[in-house]
This record gives sequence, C-alpha cells and structure tokens, in this order.
Amino acid sequence: MSAGFVHLHVRSEYSLVDSVIRIPRLVNAVANNGMPAVAVTDHCNLFAAVKFYKAALAAGVKPIFGADVLVGSEDPQAPLDRLVLLCRNNTGYLHLKQLITRAYTEGQRNGTPVIHSDWLTSAMTTGLIALSGGRQGALGRLLLDDQDSLARDFLAGYVELFNGDFYIEIQRTGRDHEDLYLQRAVELASEAGCALVATNDVRYLRADEYEAHEARTCVQGGYTLDDQRRPRLYSDQQFLRTPKEMQPLFADLPEALDNTVAIAQRCNVTLELGNSVLPDYEVPAGETAASYLATISRAGLDAKLQDRDLTTEQRAGYEERLQVELDVITSMDFPGYFLIVADFIRWAKQNGVPVGPGRGSGAGSLVAWVIGITNLDPLAFDLLFERWAPRIARLMSRTIYRPTDVQELVQQTFLQLHRARHDFRPGAQLRPWLVTIAMNLRRQHSRWASRARETPLKEDNRTAAPDSDRRLEAMATAKWRATLADRTARGPGKTSVNATVVDLVAAGAAPRLRRSARPTASQRPRGY
Repeated sequence: MSAGFVHLHVRSEYSLVDSVIRIPRLVNAVANNGMPAVAVTDHCNLFAAVKFYKAALAAGVKPIFGADVLVGSEDPQAPLDRLVLLCRNNTGYLHLKQLITRAYTEGQRNGTPVIHSDWLTSAMTTGLIALSGGRQGALGRLLLDDQDSLARDFLAGYVELFNGDFYIEIQRTGRDHEDLYLQRAVELASEAGCALVATNDVRYLRADEYEAHEARTCVQGGYTLDDQRRPRLYSDQQFLRTPKEMQPLFADLPEALDNTVAIAQRCNVTLELGNSVLPDYEVPAGETAASYLATISRAGLDAKLQDRDLTTEQRAGYEERLQVELDVITSMDFPGYFLIVADFIRWAKQNGVPVGPGRGSGAGSLVAWVIGITNLDPLAFDLLFERWAPRIARLMSRTIYRPTDVQELVQQTFLQLHRARHDFRPGAQLRPWLVTIAMNLRRQHSRWASRARETPLKEDNRTAAPDSDRRLEAMATAKWRATLADRTARGPGKTSVNATVVDLVAAGAAPRLRRSARPTASQRPRGY
C-alpha cells in the first residue's frame, strides 16, 4: 500500500444513529481518492458487512471490518467508553461477531448494546486490533480527568490484553477538549512506548454534507436544528479527508498516519458468501442425512396413502415423484435442511403453535408433504416441484404460516433441539437474531429533514414532491379523468376496469396518483 493514510474509523448509515454515509458512495470515494483500503466501524454492529465486502471488492478497495463499540460493566451507573475493534483475520471477525451478539443479548443498557469489560479476555481478543476510541474512550476519559496513574495502568493492561495490538487513537476535528487530550495522549504514548494512530471519526463524505448530517442527528434525537438544547457532538471536519488533507493535520506526528497503513496491511478477512450454514441434524447411527430423509419420506408416503384407493399406476406416480425430489434435494445438499424444518414444524404442531397448510412454491414438494412440513398433496392439485426447486433456500419463509410468536418459537424452542457444537460460551445455545433495516424513501427523508428545519407542512409537502412528480401527477389526473369520461360515454360493460388500469400504467401514472386524483363514488360509472 503506497498511500500515506487509510481511514480506520468510519461510520455508515447502518450505524442508525449518526451517519449519512452510504456504502456505494463510500467505496467510490475511497477508490477515486486513491486510497487502497477503508474500514467500516459502525456503532456496535456489522450490519453493513456483506454489502460493504461486495462493493469494496468490486471497486478494487480492500475492506476492513470493525465496529465502534461501547465498553462498560454490569453496574448501570458505570461510564460507557468507546473502543474501536478491527478484525485482523477471520478469527477476529468471529470473535467480534460473538462479542456484539452477546452485547445485544446480555449487555443492553436502556436499549443500547454494551460489551462488558470482563468479556474481553485474551481468548476473545485474539485476531482483533483495538484503537483506544480517542477522547471518548476509557483512556481519553482518564487523561481528561487528570487520572494519569489510572491511565497508565489501563494502557498497560489493554496492551497486554490485545497482545500488543492496541493503539492510542488521536484526532484533530475541532471538537471540545480534543487538543488537551491529544497533548496528554502523545505524552503517554511516548512514555509507554505505545503506537499512535490517526483517524478522522468520519460521519459524512464531503465537507458540505455537515448540515445534512446535523439534520440526521436531529431526526434521531427528536430535536430541531435551531434548538439550543440539542447536543452538539460533531464538527464540520468529520468528513472523508483525502491522504493529502490528512498529512498537514498530522505533519508533527507522521507516524500516526503511517500506522494506519500498517494496520490496513495486517487486516485480512475473507467472507464465504452464497453457501448455506446449517446445524448438523443428528440422525440414527449408520444413516446419513440423505438416507434418513429418504427413509422417513417413504414411510411418510406409505402412511399418507394407506387409506386411499389408488391404482398401481397412480401409486407408481407418487413413488416416482418422490424419488425425483429426493434426488434433487440430495444433489443440492439440502437433506439436513428438510430434516430441521420438519423437526420444528412437528414440535410446533404438538405444542399448539399455529402452522399453516403450506403456501407459495414450497407447497409443490411431495417430500415436504410426506414428512409433515406441509398439509397439501401436490399431486392432487397438480402442483409442480420444478417451480419450487430453484427456490429451495426460501422454503421455510414461504411454506410456513408465521404467527406473531414464531420468533419466540425459533429462539427458544428450535434451538433447544439443535445445540451449537462450537460456541463462544460453553453450554450456550445457538440463537439466530433477525435484524430488519428499514431504508426510508426519498419523500420520508425529505419530510424528516423538513421537520428538523421546522419547515411548515405545506412547504414540506412541496419539497417532498419534486417538480417531475407534480407534473406526472397532473398528467395522471388528466389521463384518469379522460379514461373515465371515455368509459362513461361507452356505457357499462363496454370496457373493463383492467383496461383503465392498463391505460394508466402505460402512462406511468397509476403508481404515483394522489388519493385526491382518484374518482369519488359519484364520479364512478356503473359497474366500476
């Protein structure tokens, strides 16, 4: 890496609290500025990992995985300190995922995930590189509180804990107490022989996006931009500076810039995408998952057909279809998947949890029917297995009717049946956690920003609807009325509602119509 600086502390929009950086724009900006690598360190999560990994590799940029976490203790009154954790290798990536998972499941404080300091053992920090978190970290807090002795002890302990991979993070972004912290941090680093690393604590890409970022934080905190009470935690300098812009800032500490490149060179994580990761289903001795699925499928078919008066030819049709499906499932290495789904569906039915008969393309599987996943005979309804086979990975989501308590079922029951063989806590259960990221549309963003600016509602609506949308809505209204007039002239039964919709869709108008543009009851012709 020839560049003189790499950003190691960058939050994206997946931090959900205080960043307006989108992954594609970030990666493009890094590549365009000649930086060979960049780290995404979102607020106690790795939600952006896959998207970031794909985008970075496509742009020829090295992705560095990390997280900006909060470290505290079980004492709810204890301070929460920042710590930036970077993944040096795949082992570190696994440990970071485990720490974050535990923070969400066991360490939440007022809805905020917190990593307890006693979870940071020498085993759990293997493969991780730590940055002190600047003035918001524990080291910064101690230095600013004039607790030099405790700061030295803390530094020595964390350098040992991370096996030498602990760096004192410094920044020059024009925020409160930054200069005092920097002075004391440099003195401590010189005294203790600990390396410095420079970051810019990036929250937005360009300097002119500062106001947009402030509006974002106001939306998150429920403030307006003019509110004198709102916290002002950020500066107009926390943008994605280029290496040339960082060098004058740290001309007196060039080693802090050089260390960013050295760290980036050491961070090498590869993700294996496109492969399903399933628990091992325990089958009887002498059986494989494929042979056991075939055994219970044939037994299930016999049980389903025993009371039916079928001809030999009809019975042969069922057996042939079953064999075809088993061959496809086995060739795609999904027997274990079927066994697992059938297991928790069976448990749900036995314990009063509502389960539907089957829906979507998954209902076309004879195997799913005979082992109890669905209650539909696909041959009786001429349902095609071929339609379902390419969607095999979506079987569970498309086949099962999911009541409101299905998450409780998945988290508390299914996992009692399939324990993790290798877990970061002995005896712990494998627990899937589902996260939904809501990406708001342009109009919603515009309205939120208008509220942060205290824009009147009428003006807000005009802002949220661009001129092109307003023109299209006017066209849609005219088209709608013309179509209705034409239909009224022809009389009922001369044309269909579908034809009206087709006309509107062809004009590109129907999806954008406002409620007021639609016909009222008095305007609708008979049969509408």
